[in-house]
Amino acid sequence: MQIEKNPLWRIGKHPLFWGCLLLTAVTVLNNWPMAAFGFAWDDYGYVVKNYPIQDPVSLKSLLWCLTAFAEANWHPMTWLALHLQFQLFGLNSGGYHVTNLLLHIANTLLLYALLYRTTRAVGKSLFVAAIFSVHPLHIESVAWISEIKDVLSTFFFLLMLHAYVGYAKHPGLWRYGLVGVLLALGLASKPMLVTAPFVMLLLDYWPLGRWTGGPEAVLPHTAAPRFSARRLILEKLPFLAMVGVVCILTFLAQREGGAVIGLSAVPILMRLSNVANSYVMYVWRTFWPWPLSFFYPYEQIPTWRLIICVVTLTALSFLTWKIRRIKPYLLFGWLWFLGTLVPVIGIVQVGSQSMADRYMYLPSIGLIICITWLLADIRKKLRLSLLLPTTLSVAVLLASMCISLDYLLNWRSDEDLYAYGIKVNEDNYIAHNNFAIILTQRNKRQEAKSHFNRNIKLAPNASGGRSSLAALSLGEGDPAQALEHILPDLTLNPSNSLTFMTLGLIFDQVRDDAMAEQFFKLALQRNPPRPQVPAALAALLIRQRRYDEALDLINEQAPRLHDREPIKAILMWCTGLAYLHKGLAEQSHEAFREALRLQPTIPNGYHGLARLAFSQQNPQAAIDDLKIALRTLPNDPTARALLGKAYEQQGHNGKAYVQLRRALDSRQGKMDENDAADAHLGLSRLSRLFGQEAQADQHAARAHDYRTVLRPNGMPALRQHLMAAHVASPRAE
Repeated sequence: MQIEKNPLWRIGKHPLFWGCLLLTAVTVLNNWPMAAFGFAWDDYGYVVKNYPIQDPVSLKSLLWCLTAFAEANWHPMTWLALHLQFQLFGLNSGGYHVTNLLLHIANTLLLYALLYRTTRAVGKSLFVAAIFSVHPLHIESVAWISEIKDVLSTFFFLLMLHAYVGYAKHPGLWRYGLVGVLLALGLASKPMLVTAPFVMLLLDYWPLGRWTGGPEAVLPHTAAPRFSARRLILEKLPFLAMVGVVCILTFLAQREGGAVIGLSAVPILMRLSNVANSYVMYVWRTFWPWPLSFFYPYEQIPTWRLIICVVTLTALSFLTWKIRRIKPYLLFGWLWFLGTLVPVIGIVQVGSQSMADRYMYLPSIGLIICITWLLADIRKKLRLSLLLPTTLSVAVLLASMCISLDYLLNWRSDEDLYAYGIKVNEDNYIAHNNFAIILTQRNKRQEAKSHFNRNIKLAPNASGGRSSLAALSLGEGDPAQALEHILPDLTLNPSNSLTFMTLGLIFDQVRDDAMAEQFFKLALQRNPPRPQVPAALAALLIRQRRYDEALDLINEQAPRLHDREPIKAILMWCTGLAYLHKGLAEQSHEAFREALRLQPTIPNGYHGLARLAFSQQNPQAAIDDLKIALRTLPNDPTARALLGKAYEQQGHNGKAYVQLRRALDSRQGKMDENDAADAHLGLSRLSRLFGQEAQADQHAARAHDYRTVLRPNGMPALRQHLMAAHVASPRAE
C-alpha cells in the first residue's frame, strides 16, 4: 500500500480537522444524556421565573438585558443568550441543555486549535482538549443551564486569545480592536474574565515568546516580535481599564442583590484560610475528582491543614519559578491556574459557598497543560515508546468519562441533585433546605420539617429554614407554632423582608390587623423585595374597608412588577374587589378582566366577575364566567361554591346543592373562610327545603364555626409571646 493511501497518514496530514472530529465525538458521548434533563436550582431565577427574558424580542427587552442588575449579577450577554433561547425553546429545558453542550464543544475545539496553533504539538494539544472536554469538574458548568455564563464567557475568551495570537504575530489596529471587542463580550457574559489581560501576558511569556529575556517562542519560524515587559504591560492598559469598569458594575450588582458577604459574617482570617485550602483542593480535585457536589459549605480549617496548604502552594510556586527557564510551560500553567481563580477564590466573598466546581472551568486548563507537557518531557527523557503514554492517556480519558457520567446523572432534576448533595455531605444545609421545599410541594410535610430543622441546625443564621417551617405551621392552622419558628429571625435577620412578611402572615391569620399591617409595611421597606407583600397588605386593607388606601398601594407597587408575574394578576384582582366594594362596577369589571389577561389560569378574576354579577343581580353572567373558570381548574372549590350560589338564586336547587357539596368536599384548593361559611349556609337552606333538618342544623353550625374563625382569634396570646421574646412591637416608617 502506498503511504498516501494509508488512513493514518491522512489523519497526520490534517491533524486539526481529524482532531476536532474526534473531540466532538468524545464530548457528545460524554454529555448526551443532559438533553433530557430539567431545570435545577438557580435555573428558576435565570429562566423559569425570569419574566423579562420571556417577553418577545423588542427594544425594551434588549435594554433590560443590557442594563439589568438581576440575580446579583451584571452579565448582559448571558441575559441576551437566555432571552434568545426562550424565543426558540420556551420552557423546554432540553433546548437550553443542548445549547450549553454546543458551546462546550466549541470551547473544546477552540482550546485544541489554540494549543495546536501556538505549539504544533498535536498529541499534547489533543490530550489537553480531551481532558478539558470530559473532566468531571466541568459537569456543573455544562449541565447547569444557569452556567451558560461559564461556557459562553469561555467561548469569547478563547476566541479573544486566538485574536490576540494573530495580533501578537502581526500587530495592527484592527486586530487589537478585535481583541478588545471579544474581551468585552466575554466580560459581559461573566465578569470572572477580569484576569484576561494577565492571561495575555502569560501567552506573551510562553508559548509566544514575546518577552525580552524570557524563553524563546515555541515555534521560532513564526515567532512574534519581542518587547520589554513594560511595553507588554502598557499594551494591556486599555484592556485593564475595561476590566476596571466591569469590576465596579459587578460589585454594584452583587451588593444590590445581597450576594456580597460582610467581614462580620466571614472574617478576613477565615477567608484567607479558605483561600489557601481552596487552591489546594482545586488542585486535588483536578487529579482526583470524586466525590463532587453542587455546593460546598464553609468550614473551619484546622491549623495543621492550613499549614500543609500554605507549604504546598509555596513549594509549587517556588518550584515552577525555579525551573522556569528550562520548563517555562510549568510557570505558564501554574500562574494561569492561580491567576484566573483570583476573582472567585473568596477574598471578596460572594455567596455562601467555600468553593465551587464551576469556578474551575477555565483555571483547570493551566493545570492540565502543566501536567501534559511535563509528562511528555519525562517520556522523552526516559526514551519511552509512545505506546505507553498513549495507552495511559486513553485509560485516563475513559476513567474521566465514567466518573463524569456518574456525576452527570445526578443533574437530571433538582430533586436528584439535592438528594445527591445530602448523600455526599450530610452537612450540606443548602441541599437540605432546597430538598425540603420540594417535599413541601409534594405535601410530604413531616419529611420536609426534618430537612428544614437540619438546615437550621447547620446554618442558624440563615432565614429560609425558619420561614419555611413557619409557613408549614400556618398551613396547618398553628400560628403560635409559626411565631415560635420565626422569632429568632428578628434578631438574626432583622433586615430580611422574608422575616417581616412571615410575621405579617402570622398575625393576619389570627386577624390581628394592626400587627399584620405593621409587619407588612416593614417588609415593604426591606430587601429583597417580596411581591407577595403588597398583595397581602392590599387584601388586609380591603378587609378593613380602606379601599382608597388599598388602591393607592396597588397603584404604587403594580408598575414595579412584570406582567408575567402571577402576583400582579392578584393585585389586579384586589383592585377589582376594591372598586366592587366602592360600587364602581365598570372599573371593577376592567380590573378583573385585566387580571385574567395577565394570568388566564388563575381563577380569581372569574371569581371577581361572578361577585360583580351577583352585585348586579345577574346570576346567569356569574354562571357563564364560573363555567369558564372550571374548565381550567375543574376542582376549584371557590368557583364551585359561587356556582352553587348562582344556581340557588336561579331556583335550580338540585344543581346548587351538588355544586356546594363539591365545593366543600374538594381537596384541590383552599377556600376563603367567608366563602366556606356561605357554602354551609346555602347547604343549610337547601337541606331544609329538602326536609333534611338534621343536616341543615349541622351546616348552620359549621357556618357559625367559620364565622368564629373570621373574628380576631389568639391576638393577646401571640402579642404576649412576641413581647416575652424581648422584641419590641414593630413600627413601620
